[in-house]
Amino acid sequence: MRFDPQNLTDGFFINKNDKGFEYIFVDRRHIEFRKSFRTYDKLLKYLVYSKLKLYAPIKYRQLSKKYYA
Repeated sequence: MRFDPQNLTDGFFINKNDKGFEYIFVDRRHIEFRKSFRTYDKLLKYLVYSKLKLYAPIKYRQLSKKYYA
């Protein structure tokens, strides 16, 4: 889905602009969260690690100590 500021629908959106990428969370037709990234790789890393922290916090902590310490 394309992000349309005139017709906000609930969900997560990735908007590409001239400065990079923007991650947008819309809830009840209001923008609740917005974060900008210069590269697509940084956006993907943010998405992966934020979801790991949310859905698998115990396993993520074990992984981060083992591989990223």
